[in-house]
Amino acid sequence: GGCGVIAEGLSSLKGVVFNFIGWTVAGLIVAAILYLRVTPYIFIPLVLGLGVPYFYTRGKFSWYQETSLAIGVVLAAVAGMFAVDASPEWWQGIIVSLPMAVLLTYLGLALDEYPDAYANLKKGTKSLAYRVWESKFDLATYIIAWLIIIYSFQVFLVAIGLLVPLTMISLFIFPFIMAGLVFLKPHADALRDNPTDSTALKGFTATAKLVVVIAMVYPVLIVVGQAIGGG
Repeated sequence: GGCGVIAEGLSSLKGVVFNFIGWTVAGLIVAAILYLRVTPYIFIPLVLGLGVPYFYTRGKFSWYQETSLAIGVVLAAVAGMFAVDASPEWWQGIIVSLPMAVLLTYLGLALDEYPDAYANLKKGTKSLAYRVWESKFDLATYIIAWLIIIYSFQVFLVAIGLLVPLTMISLFIFPFIMAGLVFLKPHADALRDNPTDSTALKGFTATAKLVVVIAMVYPVLIVVGQAIGGG
């Protein structure tokens, strides 16, 4: 986030603030155009979304870091629906976007925060991503558990007709993620035993990036399956 950019010397506090303001203004301009051309309701998810960065940052020191980011993903999906349709079935967008929200947040943050968990825990971080490290819960097991939840919920979405059966081609990535986690585990264990081990950090970072790349194929396969299977 912005704190990391400042800490690494990539930008000043003023630069981060101006960047946030600039993107916010740009977003509001786009929202104003959509307000005039499509529907005023698009302001609801967009305005709510402005609070996501604040709660995401504060959430590191509480339990809701992942949840706040997941809400941001859901709001983005709803905003996208309002951008093309004045009266969308927005509740469907909320439900269908949940698997992707979980993938990006509860899985993604666990991988992203793991290398920094040892140092950040000393600063008082308490979110679930850091608890994985602190409790010595196996990272690979944690990720697999969330994947099972995601696919189980996807089966539910197919059963109620919000997704077509062909979207289950997304299961194609599961064995590859499993393989990636097998290679990730020794690096994660070594990093937890010695947080300053540069070799373990390098191996973890490289393998984690591979797992993320594979996971990003998930939404692509969902879209392809829905497009082809939905006729």
